[in-house]
Amino acid sequence: LLPLLTMIPFGLGIGLANGVGNLLGAGKPQEAWRLTQAAGTLTLVVVVSYATIVLLCQKLVIHQYTDDPEVEAGASQIWLFLSLDLVCDGTFMFMTGLCRGVGVQNRSAACVFICLWVIGLPTIAFGAHSVLGIWRTLPRLGPCPSCRNSDPAPAVKLHVCLVTGCRGWHWQG
Repeated sequence: LLPLLTMIPFGLGIGLANGVGNLLGAGKPQEAWRLTQAAGTLTLVVVVSYATIVLLCQKLVIHQYTDDPEVEAGASQIWLFLSLDLVCDGTFMFMTGLCRGVGVQNRSAACVFICLWVIGLPTIAFGAHSVLGIWRTLPRLGPCPSCRNSDPAPAVKLHVCLVTGCRGWHWQG
């Protein structure tokens, strides 16, 4: 379910990468910025909408996969966290398109590697001692486990910081 739903913002991010790249290449940074704002708003609405639908359809979705009461109980325990993770992952997938569009994908790749493998894996391995613990950790951390706070999407903020390194939407190397 998660991989399928994250393909929607991923596709929007691909479209944004093409649009922003073309507009910046044509010397139209203000139009690239407007496109980013419009696409970002659309993506946020879409992501929050499908995460809300998934949250509200908890029993229906769970019953599509199992009739086992123990599995149902476990799935019910993680369902809120799964829904929050949909928002984080969807927003992150969209922002990767923006990073590609402005040409900072190398910084994005370094961030993802460090956050997920160097910091995230040990955090999950030593900090989450159950399936519920893993799911409680993931949405709170967002896709960037280095930012352990209550912010739902720190990796998105990191990507925004990377992108805003492009003063006036002209890359400043």
